[in-house]
Formats: sequence, structure tokens, C-alpha cells
Amino acid sequence: SSIQRSTSGFSQYQKGEITAIELLCSPGMVLFILVTMNETHLYDKVALLRMAFKGLEDDELEQVAALTEFRTYPADHVLCHEGAYEDVLYIVADGEIVISQKMLGEEERVLRVGGRGDVVGEMAPIQSAPRAATVRTTTECTVLEMEKEDFETILSRSPRMAIDLIRITLD
Repeated sequence: SSIQRSTSGFSQYQKGEITAIELLCSPGMVLFILVTMNETHLYDKVALLRMAFKGLEDDELEQVAALTEFRTYPADHVLCHEGAYEDVLYIVADGEIVISQKMLGEEERVLRVGGRGDVVGEMAPIQSAPRAATVRTTTECTVLEMEKEDFETILSRSPRMAIDLIRITLD
């Protein structure tokens, strides 16, 4: 925790990842600005999207980036629930995931392990069908999320993205 005071009318307070800046705007009035320095803001959306959708041009990637949000989940969080109707596509930015399916009884079969750049949950928004597998984080995981409506908008604008999704799905 630290405090820095300035003669130019502002003070900065820092504790861990949070920075607060106090600005003296006029006598008797103070404006506080709270800035959180979260690692998820450091990721470059376009670079991550380029890994996932190799056939898209930069302007297309920028359009997709504008429709996505970074979210961070703890280890053992379920992103996709097998059998559930869900509408979010995920691209892993950081961390690891495991994709599994239920077998007879309570047993689960691991289909694959994933990490940075992997796209998961893409079939449910395309097919309006239940999830075919469960996707669970195995470490703290930051993902880029896109809602079904935004996903459909991008697919209608970009045939190349549709082709890339078919390629991803078949891999």
C-alpha cells in the first residue's frame, strides 16, 4: 500500500492491484477515479482471436473483438454443462480446461485438454442444441466470451469465420 501526493492537485493511492486517484477539481470538490489493474485487460483480443480464427482479416478480427468480453474463472469452474442449452462461445486466453463427456453411470471420459487459443462451446450457439460435452477449468482460467446474438451477427458478416468454425469443429 502506498500514497503519492502531488503539488498539481492529485493524490494516488495504491494497494495491490487497485489504484485510486484523487483529483482536486475545485475548492470543496474532489473526484475519485478507481482503476483496477486486472491481468485480463493486458491480453490483446485481436491476437487471441487471430489464433482461433486464422482465416480472418484484421478488420474482421477487430469487429469480433468489439463484441467479446474477458472473464476470469477459478479452477474447477464449469464453462459448458453437457446437456444444457447455453449460448456462449469461449476462447481460452490463459489457463487450462478439460473437455469431457459422461459415460454410463457416473464415469466421465476426457476428450481432450485445452489451453490458450482453444475455442470451446461453439456448437451450441450454431445448432441451438444442448452442449455435447462439459468444459471445466483445471486452473484459474481467463476466457474471451461471445454471446449467441453477437456470434450470429459475425457469422452473417463473415463467411470466412463460418468456414474457420467448421474447421475447428471437425478438428
